[in-house]
Amino acid sequence: NTPRLPESVYKNLPSVLRDSVDLFQDALEKDVFLIGAMAVISGCLPNIRGVYFDEQYSAHLYAFITAPAGSGKGKMKWARFFGQSIHDHVVEKSQTAQDEYALKLEQYNNLTAKERQNEEKPREPQHKMFFIPANSSSSAFIQALSDNDFTAVIFETEADTLAGTFKQEWGNFSDVLRKAFHHERTSLFRRKDHEFIDIKDPHLAIALSGTPRQVQNMMPDTENGLFSRFLYYAFEDN
Repeated sequence: NTPRLPESVYKNLPSVLRDSVDLFQDALEKDVFLIGAMAVISGCLPNIRGVYFDEQYSAHLYAFITAPAGSGKGKMKWARFFGQSIHDHVVEKSQTAQDEYALKLEQYNNLTAKERQNEEKPREPQHKMFFIPANSSSSAFIQALSDNDFTAVIFETEADTLAGTFKQEWGNFSDVLRKAFHHERTSLFRRKDHEFIDIKDPHLAIALSGTPRQVQNMMPDTENGLFSRFLYYAFEDN
């Protein structure tokens, strides 16, 4: 019985959003797309700040669209395009930096021991991206956030991808998501390489869609701290 967003909302949208929403015919599909788009766009505005309960927050949102299978929630996939160009640009620049690093490292390794005394060993550049895959280990996710200057977006049209990761011993980073919502510090220390990662000010946006069962798999009850961080749009299949 979720009410549809009123028409006045769509009339007052910025033109880029209004034109995009007009590509959909069904009112429910428009709502699904718009909510997904708002979550993605929130991750594109790292410099926007507001004050809430005497603390500064960025625009980043956590949104979850839930409905039975085959009910139209899949239209959220088109919202990803608002961040896709950013993702492609960031990944392309990162790959160029990796290629340059590989070349410099090869040149360094070809030097004699005496020549290396006057040369600094090349440092591997960060692996940057805009969309972080939900299917990541806990340590890889924290590393990705650090490489991205503490800003990123998780976008998944199947919430089970994230729920399945949480069930693995190596992949439960639910606590990181809870902290990131409030921009709380997260740290990681790897004993093997004596590597310390400190994420001082994380800013994360999340857009998920899935069935009610997928919601429960990811957050078994309302006592789960992650549950209260999300905005929910739920509907039944007529």
